[in-house]
Parts: sequence; structure tokens; C-alpha cells
Amino acid sequence: LADSDDEISEISFGGISPERVASELFWAPVASPEQGYWQVQIKALRIGNRTLDYCNDGQCHAVVDTGTSLLAVPHDFMDELQQELEGPLRDPQPPPDGGGVDCRHAEGV
Repeated sequence: LADSDDEISEISFGGISPERVASELFWAPVASPEQGYWQVQIKALRIGNRTLDYCNDGQCHAVVDTGTSLLAVPHDFMDELQQELEGPLRDPQPPPDGGGVDCRHAEGV
């Protein structure tokens, strides 16, 4: 979606606009399509250069939804995942002019 009325929004159903694609697309089969949402099988879970053991049994699934930033995981895995995601992160230094911090420049994972 556009950030302002000065920009044009675009949505595409059933295809892509090649000029809008920055890299090759990779397709994943939908697991349990009868559920009615985009659920895919997770073959491995990696954070940085480390593969976590949690999905080694091939039973993990994830729902892909570009309309949310929600990350839902099984309760017994929540603490481990949170530690892995938060532990190595270091906040970027604020700019000399005192402006806001750009989280894209955080160091770590």
C-alpha cells in the first residue's frame, strides 16, 4: 500500500508483476488446505547461522500471513525462541543529531 495519496497502491490476484519482484520467487506447498489459510510445513528453524532442534521431527507448521507481525509458537518452545531472538541483539547507536534509532542497523542475528 502507498504511504501517501501521492503514491499508487497495487494489489495483484492470481499472478505477479515482474517489475515489482526484486528476486526469484520460491513456492511452498500449502499443508492442510482444507483449513482455509496459508499453512506451510517447516523443515528447519534457523536463527543466524544456527539451526534449532525444535522442528527436526518434521511436524512443525507455520501460518503465513503478511497482514500481521504476530509470531505464535508452542508454549514449550516460547522461552527458548525468545532467548535466541533477543540474546545476541545490540541496539544501534543513536545518530549524533539526537534523532531516532533505526532498528534496521541493530547488530546480532
